[in-house]
Amino acid sequence: MNSRWLAFLTVAVLIGLYAISGTSRANPALASSQVTAALPIVQVDQYGPAIWGISKGNHVLWIVGSVSPIQKDLKWNSTNVTELMKATRVFIAEPNGNFVKSLPTLRLIQVDWLEHHQWRENTHGAVLANILPNSIYEQWLQLWKKYGNGHNPPDRLTPFYAQKILYKRFRDHYGLRERYVDHALIRIARHDRLRIKHPIVNWDVNHFEKTFLRTRKMFEGVDFSCFRATLGRVAHDYPKIYYRAKAWAIGDLSQIEYLKPTSRHSCYWNSTYRAAYTKEYGGQILRFKHRLVDYYERIIQKYPVAVTVLPINILLSSKGFIYLFRKLGYVITDPQGKGSPTE
Repeated sequence: MNSRWLAFLTVAVLIGLYAISGTSRANPALASSQVTAALPIVQVDQYGPAIWGISKGNHVLWIVGSVSPIQKDLKWNSTNVTELMKATRVFIAEPNGNFVKSLPTLRLIQVDWLEHHQWRENTHGAVLANILPNSIYEQWLQLWKKYGNGHNPPDRLTPFYAQKILYKRFRDHYGLRERYVDHALIRIARHDRLRIKHPIVNWDVNHFEKTFLRTRKMFEGVDFSCFRATLGRVAHDYPKIYYRAKAWAIGDLSQIEYLKPTSRHSCYWNSTYRAAYTKEYGGQILRFKHRLVDYYERIIQKYPVAVTVLPINILLSSKGFIYLFRKLGYVITDPQGKGSPTE
């Protein structure tokens, strides 16, 4: 794993923290007749995935909500998405965060070396059986026998990497794909020859390796709550993941909420490192969120119609994107085609 993949992993964890920071869902606003007449009517609940519109004047950004992971052979009706693509010339892929852009070349090489020779394996030759409580280790071992494809368990890896590899084997076993929706929409946009933008938003991280090691340490906290959360998802949550993807395909938001699987990131808020982490990185998460909002505001100003994709939990959390754009004075069109003015 090179430093870019390492950065992606840490960014994914931090985005997960941001997504769960608002645990309650935003209530859909009341219907309004104030939606700009020039905007296309979207009846997503009848045809396919839920789509929100964020508009000001005659400009609109359509947001296709996503969930992840999704089975690679899922059948879904892309009619509404295709119709939206015909009305625009630009598609905005799901944003990525970036940690390592500002690191000097020699530091990147050092980070790669640390990741492969120091961070992956336990110190002093320790194995997982010496580190994990017996009950957790036995559960991990049983799940590895089921999903490990006959390979020996990677006992010398740290709990952080051990759970990561187990979860990947679990996804591969069931044909689950992360960011499936983003990739599917990119294929549609390419077919329609749209301009595709891949936004990258920088984090304020001066010490990348320190941030990564703190994230890993939280996964390996004294009660191994994050490790146990991954085991819980692997052991019990495939039916939820499967049927949640089906609900996503028809825009059933209530079922998506009901079928929410075990979060592999919510355990952070129960860990002994919560206060220290929030104190050190809470401001970074807030600035990252505001940079995303600023980015999409510039997209709305530049293009009369644009299409993008964002995770539904980020859209609908108590202070998620729908809340923030409504607060900024934008008209929100919910998945039933109803407009909601600012509150």
